[in-house]
Amino acid sequence: MELNIKELRDKFGKSQQAVSNDTGISRDKIAKWETTSHRPKTEDYIKLKNYFESLAKEDGNTDIPLKFLQAENQGQPILDIRVCAGYGIGLEGDENKVIEWVNIPKFNGCYGVTVYGDSMYDKYKSGDIIFVRPIEGRNDFDFGQCYVIITSEDRYIKNIYESGRGDEYITMTSYNTDINPDGRRKFPDRDMLVDDIKFLYKVAGKLTRDQL
Repeated sequence: MELNIKELRDKFGKSQQAVSNDTGISRDKIAKWETTSHRPKTEDYIKLKNYFESLAKEDGNTDIPLKFLQAENQGQPILDIRVCAGYGIGLEGDENKVIEWVNIPKFNGCYGVTVYGDSMYDKYKSGDIIFVRPIEGRNDFDFGQCYVIITSEDRYIKNIYESGRGDEYITMTSYNTDINPDGRRKFPDRDMLVDDIKFLYKVAGKLTRDQL
């Protein structure tokens, strides 16, 4: 069954503006999805899914929405984008091609991206697919946890800690502690200005290469 927001709106007696008000999705987006071949990005799709499921529960009939929602969204998109390679754009952009979908409920709302390089070995190996969840705020770090950070210059996957340079900075740490022949760490810690972060994602989990 194709995605048909208008049919669901009609079923529950909701106008485009009402859906917009209730979900925070712009009315222009809703109109575009109803009148063109464009479809919602994952974040908006999840908002619609939760919204219509809630209406269905109130209505006492979940059959149409659940079939509709399950048929449209195949799960989590794995994007043709690598962390520790490239820069500048977030995972929500049209530039990022979806190469496949998986359906893992614990990763709902996440994007899948491929790890490239050995800086996080052996927690995350090159070729693993990690699932990341968008973080809106820039002061909501769960220190000691792993994040994907995108700046104007690069993409990083790092463990994040408080910086000794003050709240304006974070310290990015690699899991790999290999040492160069001269005795220095191959992947040293690095401080970054929080204001330099363009896009922030928290790592929720992974699929290893032998699970793909």
